[in-house]
Amino acid sequence: MNPNISYTTNYYMECERIPEMKIYLTNFPFPSINLSQVMQPTPFHDIAIPSDKITIDTISCEMIVDEDFVVVEKIWDWFDSIRNGAKNAGSSLSNYLSDISLFVLDNNMNEVMKILYKGCFPTNISEFQYSTQQQGTPLVCTCTFSITDMEMQRLK
Repeated sequence: MNPNISYTTNYYMECERIPEMKIYLTNFPFPSINLSQVMQPTPFHDIAIPSDKITIDTISCEMIVDEDFVVVEKIWDWFDSIRNGAKNAGSSLSNYLSDISLFVLDNNMNEVMKILYKGCFPTNISEFQYSTQQQGTPLVCTCTFSITDMEMQRLK
């Protein structure tokens, strides 16, 4: 067992749809995961039993905007492909989905865990503001993704 704590700054994200770069984040929440339950009737009172359905909430991550604007451009292209594809009745849903990987790093900056979010698509990209009042502060935007499924893979 490793007694070292996991720091909240040891991670980065990769997106299958944006393979040319690692995406650095200022915030990446682990989504809420919910197991549904079914009520089993009995003569005295109903009993909750677990079902086989899991619901994974959306993730809203704060991404650092790179100076070449690649991340924002690629997410806009993704939005645009979904919008334009929705107009074509023959388009497959898989054309709009992409896997997103969150790599958790240890204190030596080695990858120890990969959290794979499967079948993702963006649902929102926030406004961001250029300002002369915040010199030296990275420009960030928040992007929200819907998730179909997820899995965790231990790398170390």
